Formats: sequence, C-alpha cells, structure tokens
Amino acid sequence: MTRLIQTALLILLLILTQSSCVLRPFTEKTAADPKPVAPLKGYGTLAKVPFREAWYGMYFQEDKVGYSHFKIQPSGPNFKISSDSVMRLTALKKTNEITMKEKLMVRPDLTLISFESIVRMNGKDLRMNGRVEGSRFNVDLAVDGEKINRQYPVKGPIYHSSAISLMPAIKGLDEGRTYSFPVFNPEKQGVEKVEQQV
Repeated sequence: MTRLIQTALLILLLILTQSSCVLRPFTEKTAADPKPVAPLKGYGTLAKVPFREAWYGMYFQEDKVGYSHFKIQPSGPNFKISSDSVMRLTALKKTNEITMKEKLMVRPDLTLISFESIVRMNGKDLRMNGRVEGSRFNVDLAVDGEKINRQYPVKGPIYHSSAISLMPAIKGLDEGRTYSFPVFNPEKQGVEKVEQQV
C-alpha cells in the first residue's frame, strides 16, 4: 500500500512540477483590468485577500492536458480552501488520468485545522484525512480497502503544503524576507520544515 501511495503522489507531483507542464489562467487580464497588489506588510488575514477563485489550464508543451480550480470560502470564523484538478496524459497509446479533490479547513492566518483529499489514478483511489487535535496531528490513509493511521507530534501551528503559496500575501512581500514553518507534505506523508524567501 505504501508503495502505491508513494507512486501515485510522486507521479502527480512530477507531472505538476515538470518544467514543461505549465499552469495558465483561463482568462487573460487586459491592460484596463485593475490588478490587486498585496501591501508590502501583507494582508495579515485570509479575510482581506481580494481574490477568492482561480481557474488554470495545464499544458504540456502546447497541448492542454488538464485544468485546476482553486477556491477560498469563509466558514464561520475560518476558511475552506478547495481545489480540483484533472490531468490526462497519453503515452504509448495509453491514456492515464489523474484527478485530485482537496478541501482544507484553515484559520485566517492559514494554520491548518483539517484536510481531506482524494487522488484517483486509473480507477484507484487514495484517500487522506487529517486533523489537528491538541499536540497531535492525525492522518488517516485508505487505498484499495487498506487503512493506515499515522500520528505526528506538533508544537505550535502547522500548515498544509497546498496553502503555503498564499503565505507571502498574508505575511508580507518585503524583498528578501524569509518565512519558515512546519508543513504537512502528503507526498512524503510527513511533517517537514519549509522555508520561503520573497
């Protein structure tokens, strides 16, 4: 099971991060469209971030191979960040399809409360659910009827890898500024320290 999980997530990650696979917005902005610019000190909270939704096309060279949809919605005092992605690649006359649906519950400062995700690759589902409970981060994984529970000790806030791209908008865009924080990485099924530099 671990090999299948690692293979599925590794393939998805490799496809998304290949230099020849590009995300492009579906709608191009015109020169007349106002461009919201984050203040140098950052918005401080997800509630002040001006955008709530984005659609992207995924391209391999010049061929469109999929799409990604990203949405932020208020949920009481917190926020739900949803993303859906579909990718189809054909190699050696065989088409492989990977879909991913993910929902994160985060606080206004992006700290993680819980998440759930489903990655489907060629008819097989990998389901992951995680939640922060006090000083523990619990993760349940299920694939092909097999289930695994993992627990990670946490000291202070933890973040999800799918939300950290929003961190500079929240914390600030001062050139050269560095952020460091613990992040749950689904591919490695573990918590790791991540550093970002503006």
